[in-house]
Amino acid sequence: MIVPGRLDDMEADLLSHAMRRYPETLAGTRALNGALDSDSDALTRGELLGRYVVLDRLGAGGMGVVYAAYDPELDRKVALKLLLPRQKEGQGDDSDARIRLQREAQALARLDHRNVVAIHDVGMLGDRVYLAMEFIEGRTLSAWLQAAPRGWREVLAVILAAGEGLAAAHEKGLIHRDIKPDNIMVDGDGRVRVMDFGLARTGDEAAAERPALAAGVSHGADALGSELTRTGSVMGTPAYMAPEQFHGLGTDARTDQFSLCATAWEALYRQRPFVGDSFALLAASVVAGRLVSPPPRSPVPTWLRRVLERGLRNNPAERFPDTQALLAALRADPTPRRKTMAAAAAVVAVALAGYALHSTE
Repeated sequence: MIVPGRLDDMEADLLSHAMRRYPETLAGTRALNGALDSDSDALTRGELLGRYVVLDRLGAGGMGVVYAAYDPELDRKVALKLLLPRQKEGQGDDSDARIRLQREAQALARLDHRNVVAIHDVGMLGDRVYLAMEFIEGRTLSAWLQAAPRGWREVLAVILAAGEGLAAAHEKGLIHRDIKPDNIMVDGDGRVRVMDFGLARTGDEAAAERPALAAGVSHGADALGSELTRTGSVMGTPAYMAPEQFHGLGTDARTDQFSLCATAWEALYRQRPFVGDSFALLAASVVAGRLVSPPPRSPVPTWLRRVLERGLRNNPAERFPDTQALLAALRADPTPRRKTMAAAAAVVAVALAGYALHSTE
C-alpha cells in the first residue's frame, strides 16, 4: 500500500504554486489529510509521490498508471508512471513487474535521442516503483491519425522518426517488444518520440519465453489491441506481435522491426496487416504470414508496400538485417529517380530527333 506524504506548510505553498501554474488540472484540489484507502490504486490531485505533486491521471496500461505531476524542485510538469499491483489480478508476486519497470528506467537513462521519451528520475514508495518522465504535450500516433487527413508521405515521416528512436535503442542493445501506435507520440511541433519501454529487454535477456500459443489465452476481439500480460513471461500487444513472440522464441531487433512495420501498415492503409476475430485466429494469421490486401486504389505506392511486406515476413531471417536497413529502404522512394530518368530520356530523345532531322537535310 502506498502512503503518499502529507503536505506540510512549505509543500502546501508548492502545491499552491502548482495550482497557479496548472489551474486547468488542479481545479478543486485539496491537500491530502490521510493515506490512500488500502483497496485503492488511484492517486488524486494534490497527493505527493516522492517530491512530485500529482496533478491528474492521464491513463493506464498493462504495466502501470500514468499521472501528470508537478516537480517543485525543477519547476516543471512531468509524467509519472506508477507500477500497478499485480496481486489483485491473481498474478502472484509483482517483483518481476518491478524489475521490468526498473529496467525501463535504466534503459531510457542509457538513451539520449530526440525520438525517445526522456526519463528524469526513478524511485520507490514502499514496494511500488515509479518513474518520472518527460511530459509531452501531444497525441499518440492513433490520435494524430484521427485528428486530420494525413497523406502517405506525412505518415511515413512519423514512422521514420519513430524508427530512428528505435534504432538508437537497438544500438544500445535494447529491444522494445511493444511497438504500436499508442507507444508513439507526436507533439505539437511535430516531434516524434517512442515511449513506454516497460517491456524492454537487453539482447542478452531475450531468451526463450513461454509460448503465447500454448498459454491458453482467451482474449476476445476487443482485447487484441491491448497488452498481453496474463501469460507468464509473454508480453506484448497481440495485434502488433511478431510470430516469434507468439511462439515464445527469442526476440531481437527484428521483432521490433516487425511491430514497426505492422504499425506503419495500419497507419498508411487504416487497417491492420493481420486479422482475426479471436486471439487464436489472429495468431494463426500472423504465424502463417497471411497479410490482408491493401484497400483498392490506395495512394500508398507499391514500392512502399513491398518494403513493409518484407519487414512483416514471419521468418526473422527474411526481414531486413537491422533497423537502419529498414529505414534506408523506407527512404528509398524510386519516384524522384524515375522522374529524373524519364526527363533525361526525353532530352536524349529530342536530341536524337534533332540530329536525325539535321542528317536528312
